[in-house]
Amino acid sequence: MENPTQVLAEIGQVQSLSQIAGLLNWDQQTYLPKQGGEARGKQRSALAAVIHSRLTAPGFIHQLEELFESSEVDSDLYVIAREQLETARLALARPSEMVEKLTMLESSLYDRWIEARELNDFAHVEPLLAEMVDLKREEARLLTPVIGSKTPWEALLHLYDPGLKERTVFDLFSVIQPELQRIIRETQLTGAESIKGFFAEDKQLKIFIDFLGRIGFDLERGRFDKTVHPFCETVGSQDIRLTYRCDPEDIIRALLPLIHEAGHGLYEQGFLPEYFGTPLAEARSLAIHESQSMIWEIQVARSKDFLSWLHPLLCTDFPEVMAEVTLEKLYQRINRVQPGFIRVESDEVTYGLHIIIRSELERRLINGTLEVSGLRSEWNRLYQELLDISVPDDRRGVLQDVHWFTGSFGYFPTYLLGAMNAAQLYRSFLLERPGYADELTRGEFKSLTYWLAERIYHQGRRFSAEQLMVRATGSPTSAEPYLAHLCRKFLS
Repeated sequence: MENPTQVLAEIGQVQSLSQIAGLLNWDQQTYLPKQGGEARGKQRSALAAVIHSRLTAPGFIHQLEELFESSEVDSDLYVIAREQLETARLALARPSEMVEKLTMLESSLYDRWIEARELNDFAHVEPLLAEMVDLKREEARLLTPVIGSKTPWEALLHLYDPGLKERTVFDLFSVIQPELQRIIRETQLTGAESIKGFFAEDKQLKIFIDFLGRIGFDLERGRFDKTVHPFCETVGSQDIRLTYRCDPEDIIRALLPLIHEAGHGLYEQGFLPEYFGTPLAEARSLAIHESQSMIWEIQVARSKDFLSWLHPLLCTDFPEVMAEVTLEKLYQRINRVQPGFIRVESDEVTYGLHIIIRSELERRLINGTLEVSGLRSEWNRLYQELLDISVPDDRRGVLQDVHWFTGSFGYFPTYLLGAMNAAQLYRSFLLERPGYADELTRGEFKSLTYWLAERIYHQGRRFSAEQLMVRATGSPTSAEPYLAHLCRKFLS
């Protein structure tokens, strides 16, 4: 293709439309009036149909094929065409009517989930969730021959992590699960008391903003707002939205999710400007995306070096609450290993078991060996079996996460894979930057941001997830660095 300008412009248009869809989603989960959900569902559905038609237009696909075939292998244009063709191939597998129906159902199901949480009643949302599961099973059936997946759930997994296999995921999990349970039994960091008191929201926000600046998140190109379930949304190449929730009784429960989402935001802000509007300015996969949040939330924010910086700030802003809270007690609080009900508030050891439970349940739901009518009881059974706790109610049980109630099946494994990648990446970073611990104590965080930018952010979708990990760390994703980190920290 002598002049790729036209096809590149169309790729940019499709990406812009997708970002508009992201803005509608962000608004629905932050500021949308309570009665606005039905109209928002229609808006999102209509936009999804437009995006689908643009992605699957025969003329557009022909231009992509021509660009792919005429470009030098591994050149920018070759990679852009390759990745956009893959997106189009998956879109072609799903008829426009299904895309519209899924989008409409996502919107109404999300609103029903909010109501169900308020009522603390899974039955309130169960019929709509069953409808969603049926539709996702049908989507998986259509995708299976295109992707070549061995199971329906593996087909949905591919949408979040291209090429990842169900067997690979659960082989890794089968190694990790007994080790996590052993660490829980043997850990020395158990039973630390919570830091109780009143943490004013304005002072929490001041600490949040300070942290964002220190890691390099640019609030001129982003913002953060309140929501029920924190998330990060890209609504433009220079417009990355973070969401958070303050906790007046426990700042740690608020700070860690914000740090997690900030890691996502850094990734989205870190793409090279010359590639905006193309797949070279998009994340490779969700396991890689989650690694970028986990490296800050787990490897950095739970370390004693980071807390040496944070502790004086907390003492200054909340003197009454922190009067008797030493650095050691803060470290114990933020790292105590104690099985609990809420995934986003869990420690880094039990967190993996939360993910294994969800991954197993959604695999069974999509593969057809579990129905939604049995989801609550199976959820509660697995929590008793793996974490030895009895789930007291639906809000702290099957209703706690938003993912299934927005149709995101195949997502949950990426959290644990992301934690594994994070441990592996951080180990490689520290080998190159052995003095980073001292930087953390001084509140100097950006050298990690720069390292990740070079190895992850700037690459976009040029390389596969496995290739990115090999290039950054020397080997594919492994359970060893993750388990070694946990044993070193909690069993020493």
